[in-house]
Amino acid sequence: MKSTSFAARLQNMNMEMKIRFIFFIITVINALLIIVFTVAPILETYGPFIQITNFVVTLIFIVEYIWNIIIAKKKVKYIFSISGIIQVLSIVPFAAIELQGVRLLKVIVGFALYRELSNRPKEEKYEEEFLSIIKKERGLLLWSLFSVFLIILASAFIIFSVEHPLQPQVFRNPIDAIWWAFQTVSTVGYGDIVPISLPGRVLAMALSVVGIATFSIPTTLISTRYIQQNRNNNIKKELQQALTDNKEISIISNLERLQKLLDQKTITNDEFNDLKAKVIKKRN
Repeated sequence: MKSTSFAARLQNMNMEMKIRFIFFIITVINALLIIVFTVAPILETYGPFIQITNFVVTLIFIVEYIWNIIIAKKKVKYIFSISGIIQVLSIVPFAAIELQGVRLLKVIVGFALYRELSNRPKEEKYEEEFLSIIKKERGLLLWSLFSVFLIILASAFIIFSVEHPLQPQVFRNPIDAIWWAFQTVSTVGYGDIVPISLPGRVLAMALSVVGIATFSIPTTLISTRYIQQNRNNNIKKELQQALTDNKEISIISNLERLQKLLDQKTITNDEFNDLKAKVIKKRN
């Protein structure tokens, strides 16, 4: 199939997509202006212009929000969707220039527009495979998150007991201890709260090592499963192609490969039985 360029798809899209694209361009321009206007000298010099621009853009965003609600098939669902909430947040800070940074979130909504214009089936396939892996391994992923939660609470209790008597102005309450534990286990380490006792420092070192291991397990698991699933999908395609092309196949080896695909949940029971019947029929 001949690929269509992004410009061609942009030219051929319907009126609704064209309107959405115009709103997205306005959003990007507004985001760039917000970044520029954070510079103090520019803010002081062009204050009135910024206020006018802010007012006009707010009106445009209000019109866009109302338009999105009108064309939405499920209006209530859109209002409470991530896209709808971001739209509201982009309208709310019209009264304060300092809060306009919230509007930068609106650029994220434009990613959905890019996906529709890009129309890349391969990207959708990769996303589906990734989400299927997340679904299959959700038990282990939830266990990892729960483990991190318990580690943070336990280490926060210990560090508060050790450091609060020595630094009551730093480890003021358990919330401060939880904050320290979170940034330590995530290996961020902002440095705003630091233990000074020997037990506290030992705990910090141990917690950093545990954090690295805990966060690396889900990443490694997902990467391994993704590579394995791609390999199994290739095996499945090769087997199906061999059956289609009337190639000589070994019934034992291919039945073993089918069983492996079934065990790893790459194929369903129905697919297994169907392919198994085809392999046996082809051999006979």
